[in-house]
Amino acid sequence: MTYSIYDYPHKFTAMLSYSKRYGKLFGTTVSLIYRANSGMRYSLTYYKNGVDVNGDSYRGNSLIYIPTESELQQMNFENDAQRQEFNAFIESNESLRSQRGSYSRRNSMQAPFEHHLDLHFAQDFYFGEKSGRKLQLTLDIMNLGNLFCKDWGKYYYIDDYKLSPVEIYALDDDGQGNKTPKYRYLGAEVTTNDLLSRWQMQIGIRVVF
Repeated sequence: MTYSIYDYPHKFTAMLSYSKRYGKLFGTTVSLIYRANSGMRYSLTYYKNGVDVNGDSYRGNSLIYIPTESELQQMNFENDAQRQEFNAFIESNESLRSQRGSYSRRNSMQAPFEHHLDLHFAQDFYFGEKSGRKLQLTLDIMNLGNLFCKDWGKYYYIDDYKLSPVEIYALDDDGQGNKTPKYRYLGAEVTTNDLLSRWQMQIGIRVVF
């Protein structure tokens, strides 16, 4: 019926590794792991603190309507600047442009594409010239790209798989049972997972028998 929140249309993984045993008792392994994938899916809903749009007694779960440009001019925003900002928001996204004149499809939105690079280094100390037993020291750097540039290796995150760019904050009643929604544009920016978006390093030690 719609997209799954677990749908990642594109994913690519590559690994480059070099390992060498030398000096009878030593060995070194260096590996680079690259991963690229589509961003997580999410929905656009009306803001949870506004009017219960569909009357189900739960706020924040109603998919927003994506108006055409002519319909947008008829919508009652707090001011014209908000109307223009909402239109710019729609036009900035290919998926939203294709949905104008209908309700936003559940999970049809996607966070930006992600690129991640990890480094693994292992130094081996063998117990004998022909032995496979060894003491191994490891160094792993996760999200290596972020070590060199703060804008690399970002992990994007959308809380509860939904963003709310628009709020219906009131309904105008004309006294004859007709109610006109009043809109407020709030903006919607995909955020990053602060911890995962930082480079991290771990050191390990193990004995291999």
